Amino acid sequence: YKWRDGARHVFTGNLTVRPVSRLEITAGMEWRCGRRMVDYFIKYPDPDGSSSAIFQYTLLDLGNVSNLTLGASYAFTPSLTFFLRGENLLNHRHIILGDRISQGITGLLGASYKF
Repeated sequence: YKWRDGARHVFTGNLTVRPVSRLEITAGMEWRCGRRMVDYFIKYPDPDGSSSAIFQYTLLDLGNVSNLTLGASYAFTPSLTFFLRGENLLNHRHIILGDRISQGITGLLGASYKF
């Protein structure tokens, strides 16, 4: 499913460091270049019936994806971890499948508990 956008070149990289044993900081970057999608549509016949339905398609340029993410997590106890994550920090907008524009900068703050 990740390749439905037809990207010609993909680069993904992540770097995780632990400055102290309980703190984990992660930075990541994803580039997806040459993205395209086939768009099918039907040309319906004229009202007088002089032409039949024609199926046509075009290649749509979806734009490049440039997604920078930063995150941090702190293991408060072995079971309880707090985390903070930011995505698309460059605020680069691109078209996602279905002709929708991607979200801008997003963030997530939360906690996880292992039992």
